[in-house]
Amino acid sequence: MVFDMLFKALVFLFLMYNIKFTFLSGIGSSYIALLFLLVLVILRGKLVNLELLALGAATGLCFLSISMFSLLHPSSDFGLIKFSIIAFISIAISGAVFKSFFYSRPIELFGVFGLAGLINAFLIILMSLSSTFQDLYLSLLIVEAEELYGDGISDGFFSLRMVGSTGFATYSTAFTQCVCVFSYYIYVSYCSSVNNTKISVYNYLAMTVVLISAVIAARTAFVGIAILFVMMMFDVKNRRGNLLFLFVCVLIFTVIISVVSFYFSSERTDFFVNWVTEVFYKGLQVGSVQKMGGMFHFSYYDFSILGESKLNNPAGGYYMGVDIGYLRVLFSAGYFGTLLIALLFITSVRIYNFDRIYIVYTFFLFAIILVFMIKGLIIFDAFYILLYVGLMSHAFKALSATGFRRGHLES
Repeated sequence: MVFDMLFKALVFLFLMYNIKFTFLSGIGSSYIALLFLLVLVILRGKLVNLELLALGAATGLCFLSISMFSLLHPSSDFGLIKFSIIAFISIAISGAVFKSFFYSRPIELFGVFGLAGLINAFLIILMSLSSTFQDLYLSLLIVEAEELYGDGISDGFFSLRMVGSTGFATYSTAFTQCVCVFSYYIYVSYCSSVNNTKISVYNYLAMTVVLISAVIAARTAFVGIAILFVMMMFDVKNRRGNLLFLFVCVLIFTVIISVVSFYFSSERTDFFVNWVTEVFYKGLQVGSVQKMGGMFHFSYYDFSILGESKLNNPAGGYYMGVDIGYLRVLFSAGYFGTLLIALLFITSVRIYNFDRIYIVYTFFLFAIILVFMIKGLIIFDAFYILLYVGLMSHAFKALSATGFRRGHLES
């Protein structure tokens, strides 16, 4: 069972983090993993859910139609077409992937995603602590940051971001780590409920490691972590342990800030401590927050019905100079496409089949997605989330049918 979960965790690790190994000629692991899942579903002869297939086909065709029409505009790119194809595949195969991997034990889905996040967390922390290990692992990768900013970036403060399985930690890495903690908490909370025990110290420790890695990846993780802790308070049985977990996380965070000053050089220490703590003592005055605030100057008339199918500028950078996810969707897919994406997520989750606790979990996952959409186009940068939502929906439906977890949500 352990090796089975580890194998599945590695498959979804490659799907989530899109690692580009040099020996794969720079082909992203996400596409290889998605192809592997598609082939596996076909070989195992698992039936594709016809309702989801129809939804995926309708979504894909609508997006493709919008994209093809929008490509008549000069300098359009193929980003929306790429998203359309991935959305279609992800939704269409989610039921079959669930039957192939998790049908006999639905809760294992969340343990697998949690384990994948833990593996990446260890890579992030080890690469942050050891420059030797960082250089060794980076030598196996094609890092897009080096192509954009030059080979010398690993020698400066930028090297603090060159960590993790992809070799470059961004806001999407922080998002994925938060999703993995979300998954792992569901897994350990369910297991403790079934076994009539409390969540163990080891499980809390594992979640702490992943949360630390999320903060190292991007400060946006603090918002995701706050949402996760609010979610944990709805688990009545483990509420006392969760409150202690919150206190310990704050304590560990404080200790890490203190220890960093002894481990890194004074320049790196000042940079790291200021970067991490700036969000607390400056709040909305943080430079990145003010920059995002300055992007909300567009009116309703700046967007069209079908969009312009442009995610990036031809000369480089984001289209119209904005990286806020909502605005990028509106510019690229228009009002109709934005509505279609919203309906896509809503119809992929059938909460009427869920127990109340799983409805709560679904709400908080969507809250994390919506918050990170302010920072960037997370549904595109972390496109696995479409497949994850589909798998989660199947798992919650199956778990609700068993009757476990009822009575552990506060009325």
